[in-house]
Amino acid sequence: MTAVLLLGMVSCSTELDSAPAAGMNLLLITVDTTRADAISSLGGDPRNTPNIDALAASGALFEQAYSASNVTKPSHVSIMTGQHLIEHKVFNNQVLIPEEVVALPQVMSYAGYRTAGYVAAVQLGQETAWQGFDVIDGPSTGKEQRPGQEVVAPALKYLRRSSKKDKPFFLWTHFFDAHTLYTPPQELAERYYQGNPRKGEGPPLSDLEYFEAWGYKPMDRWIRGVRDPEYGKAMYAAEVNLMDGHIGRILDELKALELEQDTVVVLVADHGESLGEHGLYYDHVGLYEVSLRIPLIVRVPGMPAGVRSAERVTQLDIAPTLGELFGMGGLPGRAGQSLLPLINGSGDSSFAERPLIFEAAHNLQIAMRDGRWKLILPIFKSNRRLSSEPMLFDLDSDPDELNNLYEVEREVAARMRPQLEPWLALGTVEKGTLPTMSAEVLEGLEDLGYTDGDEGVSDDEESP
Repeated sequence: MTAVLLLGMVSCSTELDSAPAAGMNLLLITVDTTRADAISSLGGDPRNTPNIDALAASGALFEQAYSASNVTKPSHVSIMTGQHLIEHKVFNNQVLIPEEVVALPQVMSYAGYRTAGYVAAVQLGQETAWQGFDVIDGPSTGKEQRPGQEVVAPALKYLRRSSKKDKPFFLWTHFFDAHTLYTPPQELAERYYQGNPRKGEGPPLSDLEYFEAWGYKPMDRWIRGVRDPEYGKAMYAAEVNLMDGHIGRILDELKALELEQDTVVVLVADHGESLGEHGLYYDHVGLYEVSLRIPLIVRVPGMPAGVRSAERVTQLDIAPTLGELFGMGGLPGRAGQSLLPLINGSGDSSFAERPLIFEAAHNLQIAMRDGRWKLILPIFKSNRRLSSEPMLFDLDSDPDELNNLYEVEREVAARMRPQLEPWLALGTVEKGTLPTMSAEVLEGLEDLGYTDGDEGVSDDEESP
């Protein structure tokens, strides 16, 4: 990306000086696999997220925030660009980010910011081809993920160094703790679940066809003999609580270093998680609400605290919001819009009127939310863990997506479908479409359950 093109992304100095967050730092916290209702202030267990709740109380909490996709790397690239997957071309965890994609770290760097990312998953780290980061620190090759404390330690050192420097910083921290397999420390696990999960009258969960179709051996071992579906939910909540503690350490350090009033903080999940809904367990396959509804919090020093917005917003809104806050003009995405009116507590009726598009990994499915209606269309129809039928839900009366009205409301579906034609015409995006990460990293991703059978097209399945 040439300097001339990047220059067009940054406004003139007068606009920079007059922007609400001119000269401030930016801390972006992304939490993997965190559904909205895992957050205490969004309906989760009151024990789960005291630090995230405190952040929300000091800024703006978006109660109806959505992911652009159901997978880690594609969602993160959408966060950093404001673009749909079909625009930035990152449809799965395995591919490299195309060189022509302009993302937040490049724009911040060109605007004079020091830029650093400390991430917990290999698919977001050194090999993923981010541009614009001075430092991008992730798990070493051969270690596919790392616990939150190994993200916090270098991030705290970075903050301490930054407090002594003149240039503002853009710091990104990413936490993977809530991702399957859920294995919290024993003390925390016992706080969330008492008893023996292998006792009970129900059949072992491992006997479900779903797990056979997944074929993820570490999950088979983790779930073997478990009969109580509440066990997995409890372990997931415990992991969310563990992650919240890590986030609290960073926010506490920000305050201790007297950087809190000079730093915009954005916290957002990449996607949600299924915990048994629709027969899907401990994964984020598909485009149901549990995989798409996420927490989103924005705290801007000097702007109202305790704002709760019920407007439907999306990850694609983050980049234009930051562009307006920092006076950097728009990032390349055009699908999102600035959240600043909502952060200010003034409201904006235009959010309720716009349709939202959700893209699955490998373009296996495409979905659209338009008012009360949500349409999910299959593109790849032979995935053993996903329905091959089109689905239409009235989320006002059926928020859990249990009553498929596609055959009953064909006119509604017909009205919505044309807006999804670009994705339907594209078809399934198979592996190898773009340059991928190294063979060693790809093997490690398979060890995490990111196999073709999980998110893409398996070797024994053919594209439509």
